[in-house]
Amino acid sequence: MAAVIYVSDQLEILCAKLAQNIACTEGLPESAERVFLPDILITQTAGMESWLSTELARRNGVFANFRFLKQDQLLEEIYATLSGKKRYTAGMRAALFELLGSESFTARFPDIAAYYCPHKQNSQLRRMQLAGKVADLFDQYQVYRTDMMSAWEETAHAPVNLPERLRESSPAGCRDTDHGVWQRWLWNSMRNNNPRFCSKHQMQAWLLEKLEDRQCWPAVRRVVPRLSLFGLSIFTTFHNQVFEKLARIIDVDYYLVFPSEQFLVNKRFSNPLSAALGMKYAEMAALLPRECQVVPLWGQYSGDTLLGKFKNTLRRDQVPLAGMLEESDLGDGTLVINVCYTPVREVEVFYNYLAGLMQDGASLKPHDVLVLLPDVETYAPYIKAVFGNAPYHIPFFIGGESLDQQESIAGTLLTLMGFDALDGFTAEEVISLLEIKRIAQKYEITNLQYLRDAIEALNIRFGLENRLEDDTRFVSWQYGFEKIMMGFAILSTQPIASSQGSYTVFPWPEAETSGAYDLLRLKSFLDHLSAYARKKEEVHTFGQWKTFLLEEVLEQSVAYSGQDEMELDNLYRRMENLERSYGETPLSFELIHHLVADSLVTDTRTGMYLSGCVTFMPIIPGRGIPKRVIALLGLNGNVFPRKDTTPGFDLLREEPRLGDRSKKENDKLVFLESLVAARDYLYISYIGRDVKDNRLLPPSIVLDELTETLESLAPEGCREKIRCGILRVHPLHGFSSRYDGQDQRLFTYLLANEPENPESPGPPQPAMAGSTIPETVQLESVALFFTHPLKWYYQNILGIRYDEPRQSLPECEIFDLDHLQQWQLKRFLVQADPVAEEELIATWTDQAMKEGNMPLARIKELKVKEAQQEIESLQQAWLELTGNKTGVIWPVETAAGGFTITGAVNNIYSGVYCDFSTSRDNLKGQVKTRIRHLALCAGGFSGPAVLLDLQGKQYQLHAMGKEQAGRQLSRLMELFRLGCEKRLPFTLKTAGMYSSKEGPHAWMKKAMRQIKIEAEGSYQSEADPYVALAWKEGLFDTDRHDFMQQIIKEFSELILVPWQT
Repeated sequence: MAAVIYVSDQLEILCAKLAQNIACTEGLPESAERVFLPDILITQTAGMESWLSTELARRNGVFANFRFLKQDQLLEEIYATLSGKKRYTAGMRAALFELLGSESFTARFPDIAAYYCPHKQNSQLRRMQLAGKVADLFDQYQVYRTDMMSAWEETAHAPVNLPERLRESSPAGCRDTDHGVWQRWLWNSMRNNNPRFCSKHQMQAWLLEKLEDRQCWPAVRRVVPRLSLFGLSIFTTFHNQVFEKLARIIDVDYYLVFPSEQFLVNKRFSNPLSAALGMKYAEMAALLPRECQVVPLWGQYSGDTLLGKFKNTLRRDQVPLAGMLEESDLGDGTLVINVCYTPVREVEVFYNYLAGLMQDGASLKPHDVLVLLPDVETYAPYIKAVFGNAPYHIPFFIGGESLDQQESIAGTLLTLMGFDALDGFTAEEVISLLEIKRIAQKYEITNLQYLRDAIEALNIRFGLENRLEDDTRFVSWQYGFEKIMMGFAILSTQPIASSQGSYTVFPWPEAETSGAYDLLRLKSFLDHLSAYARKKEEVHTFGQWKTFLLEEVLEQSVAYSGQDEMELDNLYRRMENLERSYGETPLSFELIHHLVADSLVTDTRTGMYLSGCVTFMPIIPGRGIPKRVIALLGLNGNVFPRKDTTPGFDLLREEPRLGDRSKKENDKLVFLESLVAARDYLYISYIGRDVKDNRLLPPSIVLDELTETLESLAPEGCREKIRCGILRVHPLHGFSSRYDGQDQRLFTYLLANEPENPESPGPPQPAMAGSTIPETVQLESVALFFTHPLKWYYQNILGIRYDEPRQSLPECEIFDLDHLQQWQLKRFLVQADPVAEEELIATWTDQAMKEGNMPLARIKELKVKEAQQEIESLQQAWLELTGNKTGVIWPVETAAGGFTITGAVNNIYSGVYCDFSTSRDNLKGQVKTRIRHLALCAGGFSGPAVLLDLQGKQYQLHAMGKEQAGRQLSRLMELFRLGCEKRLPFTLKTAGMYSSKEGPHAWMKKAMRQIKIEAEGSYQSEADPYVALAWKEGLFDTDRHDFMQQIIKEFSELILVPWQT
């Protein structure tokens, strides 16, 4: 028996050798029994396991009776076989949490305990987080510092007196040389409290002793007949000592990838890129067995492409010399570095790259492509959006997403756990929970937009009940559901006395609509949320919390099916592990949330990492896997390689040793492995430009190393062309004009037209189009058109709206009135007698407050007084005009200009149409009143019209005969028809400036100045987006001035001139 090391630069060759060795059982002892014993394979990542099992099955026809283990798992299995029992491992974090809170620790180490002392906020959470950090360090100490741990245990009973210099405020503030004191005390106390606890270094020492005993060898051979370590690049002395002992008992085969043939001989790299990125290779070579057979299995050299020549320099371990690359190599596309502005652009550009390769005849299949991502969670939604909606479908698979995503059961559960009732059950936060599919499905809620609209209409803002004293009761969930229940029970708009207190409820008239049943389901969800919130205030053992989470929260609020069985099993298993660790320790919900989240977010989705699709996966699980196309996205300077960040009390920092864990060096090695694993194409991208100010952003240092090496390989005269040849900066947007085909390196397939489907319906058309003008129009629609013809055309004909984007649901009561609410309040107050109708005003404002149109409490009264003061003159004039007369409503239905105009006009007092305007600018009021009066007269009304402005000033229109009114209304409707067919080049303010006495040139100059102000805005007013759009599109250009003047003259003569003061 011996150790054999198979070395190659191609993983496929090593896989073929492994397949051959597995198929061959000659020379193995007890071959009859060997048939039923599984092959033990140790790999480094789940991605390698998936790739290897697929390749071995393809090569041998079948791949069964095997087991993939990690190095720790192998040692534990041998230990369990030889000792007859499993290694007992106490939950270190739970044990350390208890010890950190003990009087013994706080008395001995008060400065450490000060970090999480009870009077500090989140003290228990701080203690739990510290316990987690220390537990992680202890786990590393057992592997990387076995001598230190043994020394700690030998001095377990030595007196510990903490020196005065340790009196610091937090663990991070202590001196490094003193951190071992309190950590040693924690380790030894934990071992004393758990006598059956067997640490890793104890297990290893016991194994090394037993493996010397020949009587144990048959038992070892039965559990591990042969050991194959495949594709490993990280070794430790801790594990290698056991492997060397095993090599005397069984065959131990190493299948290792090295970038260079000479490395194992020279023990160092001559190539500067390999030397800079491959420091871990030197450590690995130093840790390999001393007594072993090395079998070289080098494949053929790569081709004559840019990537091939570059890999050959690594293979030969050559010092770069000018001329090793030719200028013609730079643009062959086998090695590409793309610079983008955003992650979504990175994904779009990569899709275009793949589509381009397929278009150019690269004969790629989806499974030939592997994409490695330093941050899968950031890129996953963009990958789904781009590849899932691209014009040319490329199948893809995303592996390695963590289980805390909201679409998973665990993610939904964590979201519900994270719901903060201290925020007061704000409307947006509650409704946002229902946007999670599993919650909405559980409560059978289908129309979430209806719920949003209903909650806004019901004026539900925050709070379950709130206080009646400050009127916040009327923005609470309880009051909102009272209105719904009253709406179901009573068909009335009158206030009803509430059974919950001394206030009234206005039944919600929309309660009996078909979608209102979702409101009852919402009520059920809210009841569950409030029950969860009450439970969170309590303290329980982990077992009790587990019952609450799995039997109440999960069962009541999370939908799942038989397809989720694997995830449910994982969730239950993790909960049970935590329960065993924390036993009967009382824990707050804050700690439970932290523990469960920490356990679940570190897990990833189970299942195949590699499939018959383009595979996206984290960079570590995918390391070293060979593919025709290897792509690395997101190699940003601040992301990759990762930084080595350790706590200030990490004792590994005091004396670094060979083989110590280093994320930075490990990531650099992963990049070198990816270079070696790329067979035909290597694609790299990173965010190299700031999306806000376009400044340059640095790439990863590994990219700097790569480009510098490539420049040193180029001919002397074209080194500056290296970055131009392989590095491409892509524009911010995928629809940029730079993708016009002039630069062959910039292309896009995402803007390709979809194949036409004659059966598919076209895009929805606007309700009104120029060729389909309706025959019947509403009177108020016509009046609205003439107040802003451009806005009306853009909104109703073209479907272009510049309204404020829909905001999230309001989460606090209103403190001020918007323009519409002010208009409604003033309109009501003008027509109400402040003395005789005081009670009516109080009732109206009370209803307005309860419907969310008025502020609460004293602010409501203040706003009413402010409005009364502002309209005082107008209100007095209105009362004098209307007196004690009773207003009537006059229905309108008249034909004019090919249209039938329908509607109704209010405020007809004793044969006079009376109206008023609460705006400081009376122009809109004049337009609307004039159009209504024309429609009234055309329909047989024979009275005048009176309009009052804000100061109470009267504007009058004389009575008109039916025929005369009909003619003028027909002229107006011709303008209306023209405005439906094309944009009318005028605004209301320019029409108000028109004067027939002023010369056309002078007037047009003033009009254009006014239009420019409206389009661009001024310090007194904001820009009008509809006028700005028309201005930009040339509607007010000089060649249109004659038509503009003609339209404004017609408009002015028909609407504005007839007014008399």
